[in-house]
Amino acid sequence: MSQTHKEKIACPNCGRSSDFICYGSINVTNDPELKQALLNLELSTFVCPKCNHEVHVSYDLLYHDMQKRIFIWLKYPDESGQTIVDPRTEPMFELAQDYQFRVVSNFNDLIEKILIFDESYDDQYIPIEV
Repeated sequence: MSQTHKEKIACPNCGRSSDFICYGSINVTNDPELKQALLNLELSTFVCPKCNHEVHVSYDLLYHDMQKRIFIWLKYPDESGQTIVDPRTEPMFELAQDYQFRVVSNFNDLIEKILIFDESYDDQYIPIEV
């Protein structure tokens, strides 16, 4: 099941505050339309209802594909610049026993991981010696 919450966003152009729906998690097996909305940047783009100014909104998001058995967690770095994930405090790690589980620290890496898994490519980094 996908989970949402509302955040107040102040438009950087006109200053008007409006509600923005943030997705804490999306389950693309149960809600397949959310995958395309994510890839089209709709889930991360705030459009001001007053002036139509668009701005990217950064927030943590768990991407869950039950068919492919994939969890990809977009977890932005904390104030010190670190992305910390502690398996002892995250209940999803227990669910991920037979899943591929990845953590990314920015939106572009999330999109890249999704596309890599969609094409059944190996997403592991392989250093090339020159």
